[in-house]
Amino acid sequence: MSQLLQKPFTCFGCNKQVKLQRSEDDTKWIKYEEDGVTIHRCDKQQRANLRRQQREQREAEIRDELSDVKAQLKLVLTQIQQLREEQK
Repeated sequence: MSQLLQKPFTCFGCNKQVKLQRSEDDTKWIKYEEDGVTIHRCDKQQRANLRRQQREQREAEIRDELSDVKAQLKLVLTQIQQLREEQK
């Protein structure tokens, strides 16, 4: 049996830390949980959920920024209107 690598790697499917071992026929890598014994079962749904949460967070941040810009724009428009009134 080939040697289990001690350095943990990040699974591309679920972003969990896994350990790798080369298969007996040397054609693929076998992923293990960090304990080095349990075969890693990738939860791709977890990764999809993480991306969805990140997208929702970015959307919320953009909405907040847009609200701030709108408030600043209203303030500038009010100031312009006041300046026009003063010039009359």
